[in-house]
Amino acid sequence: MQIPKLSKYQAFLMLLLLLGLQSLALISVVLPLSTSQDSWFLIAFVTSLTMVGAGTVLAWRQRDYFDAMVLVYLAFVAFHGGQIFLVATIGLPKNEVFLDGYFNFRDCLWLVLLVGYSSIALAFGMVLASSSSPKMELPVERLSRYESNLKGMGVFLLFLSSAFFIKESYIYAQNLAEGGRYGVFGGGDRVGVEATGKILFHAFPVSGLLLIAGAGRSKFFLVTGILVCAINFYFHLYLGNRGYAFMPVLASVWLIDRIHWRFSRMWLAPLGASVLFVVFPVIRVLRSSPDGKGFLQLLTQVDFLSLARESLFELGSQLRVVGWVPDLISIHGFQFGETYIRAISTVIPNLFWKVHWGVQGVMLRDDIKDYVRADVLGWDKQMGWGGSILGEAVLNFGVICSVFMMVFIGYALSRFHRWSLNSNNPAKMFVFAVLVANIFMSIRGEMHQLVRPVIWFGVLPYLAIIVLPAIRFRHSSIK
Repeated sequence: MQIPKLSKYQAFLMLLLLLGLQSLALISVVLPLSTSQDSWFLIAFVTSLTMVGAGTVLAWRQRDYFDAMVLVYLAFVAFHGGQIFLVATIGLPKNEVFLDGYFNFRDCLWLVLLVGYSSIALAFGMVLASSSSPKMELPVERLSRYESNLKGMGVFLLFLSSAFFIKESYIYAQNLAEGGRYGVFGGGDRVGVEATGKILFHAFPVSGLLLIAGAGRSKFFLVTGILVCAINFYFHLYLGNRGYAFMPVLASVWLIDRIHWRFSRMWLAPLGASVLFVVFPVIRVLRSSPDGKGFLQLLTQVDFLSLARESLFELGSQLRVVGWVPDLISIHGFQFGETYIRAISTVIPNLFWKVHWGVQGVMLRDDIKDYVRADVLGWDKQMGWGGSILGEAVLNFGVICSVFMMVFIGYALSRFHRWSLNSNNPAKMFVFAVLVANIFMSIRGEMHQLVRPVIWFGVLPYLAIIVLPAIRFRHSSIK
């Protein structure tokens, strides 16, 4: 499929037009018309147009619908604008209301407008850092050295993590059998040396990405890397952890597409839609009704359109977190970037304290859960609302400045993306693949869920692959 090619100037111009369209919706809010349900549909429709339009501009600028920046943008829109899109198109699921009815009409209006402006801002930042410069080709001997180091690191990490993966898998399976889905996350906190097994458990799929990146022409290492990611996929699927199951698979597909062979975009789109609109809802039903009754009901009573509607409704419910942030600000005040600083501090291992400083203080995941249970629902229930990359920006800098924060985040991600693809260096692509495996969880979470995994499992192995051989070569040349 031929994708239109946009210059950076043309992309900016189209995004400015979308910004103007979104501003018309903003103007309507201050008019008397905004108190009617007709304006609600109009504003949701305009916001849906801007979300789709900004994503299209980004895809045309990147010249690839499977570009990592396009995927990140789509994830942001799905988690924050899924229900908005439903309101403007096929409607919400039966017996459901927007954001479960937790917010009044005015609050819903500002949330919809915020998502519209933030989507344009995120796409603007990504376009701002994009480049059409040609890729630099590494010399054959240097490329071969990188591939060899990647394979060596991958084999080492695979042997190191395999035993811990088996051990931790057994513990998780036991917790699942005894306590259901919430039992998977039980077992108490482990810090210092005691947490080594859990860390290496999560390092298991990273070894697969290392092997895929460094396979070169070796089918054995490529197949081994794919097999490792497949094992991780099936185990987390068994636990019902959709994110931990699919994200390393997506990272491995992206890595194979960039290094080994290019997948056909004609079947990637329907495959991705099938996962999002069929597989995800099925997993949700199965993990909520282990006896299989819910699955049988799903097979007999639900059509594809209903599955798509349910999936988008569930994904878009993450916007509730953003809606509750002003209540947290009224209690704790603005954080002024503190959560981002604490996220960076999580790079330091948790060796000497029970709870890491980086996850203390105001946290969307914990504070909103406590607030909702106590003041909104008024009852105690083991549930987690997760977080929101947009909600964290609002918590730190307020509604207006959060839009500019989305520009910065989009720019930073796109610059990192450019760095990984400015040459055929597989080590750089591996680092970005680790980011791909974690960014989607942090979009509906918080920044600390991205920083530590990328540094520990991406940047540190990259430095070992790049720096240590260079030091060894220099040392040997001095001799």
